[in-house]
Amino acid sequence: LEVNLPAEQTYVPDSFANGSMAMVAVSESNNITFKNILGGIKLQLKGTQTVKSIKVTGKNNEILSGAAVVTAYTNNLTPVITMTASDEASKSVTLNCGDGVALGEDDATDFIMSLPPVLLSKGFTVTVTDSDGATYTVDTDKANTVLRSAILTMPAFTLGDEPENGDDDDATYIRYLFLDKTSMIMYPATSYILVADIYPVDATYPTLTWSSSDETVAKVDQTGKITT
Repeated sequence: LEVNLPAEQTYVPDSFANGSMAMVAVSESNNITFKNILGGIKLQLKGTQTVKSIKVTGKNNEILSGAAVVTAYTNNLTPVITMTASDEASKSVTLNCGDGVALGEDDATDFIMSLPPVLLSKGFTVTVTDSDGATYTVDTDKANTVLRSAILTMPAFTLGDEPENGDDDDATYIRYLFLDKTSMIMYPATSYILVADIYPVDATYPTLTWSSSDETVAKVDQTGKITT
């Protein structure tokens, strides 16, 4: 499938705008399961300003919007998105906040936008423009990865403050966990051990608690082993 990922998205409270989180489905029957092809980034901002727009730009010329080709599979494999440099390709994505979103000094406001799965190998820059036309820049030189069907959540930041930037500062490292399987077809009385990976890989591995929503269908022990 050929798709076009917009370089500008519209702000929606606590979510994505319609049309910005693309999905794909392919089936040889009438049973169709949609899969996300994109990931996302969530910025948490504090302050007294009213935000008009936010732009995210990779520091290593990563393509973040424009023409893309999506390959989908019938055998439950993950869809693959490919983006190449072209006249329509953009190395940034902008979130248009319309009339403006007023920030609070105590509680952070979430701004979420979709991005293709990408390794931002040299970090990225966030440029925030407020209702007075003033701009605020927050950036990191550390690598971050946007994964398909996952949201990269940045630490809360107050506009106008100077971010910490020490060698031991891991504020820009995003720690999240994802499973090697998000769905499976299993026969009765069989088992599978789920693998939970974290990013970045050198982060402290969390203590996990596994549970089943219906043990008459499948049980799971505290090693992640599912038994039907």
